[in-house]
Amino acid sequence: MKCPDRKQVILLAITAAVGAGFAMFGYLPIAHQKMVLRESMRRNALTLEQIRVQGRQLPDLEKKVEALEQKAVEFDEKAPRERQFAQLWQTITQIMNEHQLSNQLVQPGVEVRGEPVSRMELTLQCTGSFENVFELFRCLEQMDRLIRIESVKLNNDAEFSGQLNVQACASVYFQTIDNKIG
Repeated sequence: MKCPDRKQVILLAITAAVGAGFAMFGYLPIAHQKMVLRESMRRNALTLEQIRVQGRQLPDLEKKVEALEQKAVEFDEKAPRERQFAQLWQTITQIMNEHQLSNQLVQPGVEVRGEPVSRMELTLQCTGSFENVFELFRCLEQMDRLIRIESVKLNNDAEFSGQLNVQACASVYFQTIDNKIG
């Protein structure tokens, strides 16, 4: 068998070195980039799927936002920025008069400051029939002002004539900072 000559050995060594250099400096970085790109594509596919899922939820969220905006507008209307208590006391007294309630008392109490809503405690007293008292509370509920009845005490009169003495504690709300929607 014939021994390769020195030129052939050098040529084979150079060819092997070029092949190793190509593998080390060409193929391995490309293979690494390919792996990084595949991982990036996998993460992008997950992100895209999350976007699709969240995109399907958008119509429901838009409906909820619209409903909440409407409630916020209603709240702004029922809890005004100004206290407007004098007008409120007159309105309550007028309602009591319309329902033939006697021995009327509408008395403000302690103002409790809060952010963004404050409240004024209110004491209501009157005398009348059960139907008229019930109508008073129905009218208070339907007012364009946010009033929360905290407690109600009903006492029958001493003669049992069907007249009730009513003592109620309520809270009237108003806004203390400018947080108007729209």
